[in-house]
Amino acid sequence: MKMRRPDRRQLQSGFTLLEMVISLALLLILSGAILGGMATMQKNYRSNEIRTILNGQMRASMELMAQEVGQAGLPPSGMASNSVYTGTGASGAVASVTNASAITANATLPTTVTIATNPPASVQLNQVVIADTGTNAEVITILGPSGSPTNQFSAIFQKNHAANFSLYPHGVYPQGITFQNAPAFPAGTSAYSNTSLIAFGDITGTGNLTIVEYVCPTATTTGTITDSSGVQWGPLTRTEYVYPFTATPTSATLLGLVRVATAPSGTPADGCRFDYNVFYAAGWYMVTSVNVTIVAESQTNDPQTKAPVVITKSFMNIQPRNIVNAYTIYNYSMNLSTPTTPTAEFLSIPTAVVTQIGTFTQ
Repeated sequence: MKMRRPDRRQLQSGFTLLEMVISLALLLILSGAILGGMATMQKNYRSNEIRTILNGQMRASMELMAQEVGQAGLPPSGMASNSVYTGTGASGAVASVTNASAITANATLPTTVTIATNPPASVQLNQVVIADTGTNAEVITILGPSGSPTNQFSAIFQKNHAANFSLYPHGVYPQGITFQNAPAFPAGTSAYSNTSLIAFGDITGTGNLTIVEYVCPTATTTGTITDSSGVQWGPLTRTEYVYPFTATPTSATLLGLVRVATAPSGTPADGCRFDYNVFYAAGWYMVTSVNVTIVAESQTNDPQTKAPVVITKSFMNIQPRNIVNAYTIYNYSMNLSTPTTPTAEFLSIPTAVVTQIGTFTQ
């Protein structure tokens, strides 16, 4: 029997044109779905990245504020450049005690010595200061004015000291957080809002008298922009001044775009602002807590919404521990059977600080 061989064309046949078209169509559909999913994932990743970066910047800014608010009011003890009395020597040396030669090894201790004539306004009667450094350091109370003329201030010393030793602040600056162009505070506790935060003291913990100023943008701030909705955005800045304030201050932009507050200083605002709880009595105001509110937007658009990312954050009840201590001292003094004003522990705003920043509410 003769077997029929298969047709060679049948053995070598492949996909038909219709099958190829269907296969290519399915491949295109599958590839489009995969590429679309990858594009969506990339947009989600970029969107989350923008939010994460903005969140991190806001958190870092607020944590820095909280840290520096906590240091406000701390006097920078132990540094000659921050002495209570500023000397006039060519080298900038401090000549704190004008009659220090009377305190010698031959003196009968304790002894009362005139320490200054016509001291600066920052020096107060009954102010407590630290005299000298090292093993000779001691805490003294400024007495006077007494003697002739009556503008001489004196102190009782328990130790001997070399000539022209320095006096350093001791106590607290109850107004370590202060305000410019603020209304007069009524007696008792009141609330106050502002677009700036000014704090001074040993802010950086380095023993230097430092001023830090955080400023929210206003409508006239350089770099302010207006979006399509008519909302204004601008930079939140931090400026640092270090005593003796002769060097150029250090300025930095913490956040590039934060919302400009629509309300004026002194009233609650809906943008970048600082809210204060203020206690005022006996000529002293003390900020016992600070709230920070920031509305910030990213400087790049979200790839999904095609608009900037907007985030609102608040830090509530930040307490300046040194000023809270001053508030506690005041309450303790006033609750004694014979109330006393604790001026011995309270330090006035240094003249150099007022000169650098401007007029403060006192």
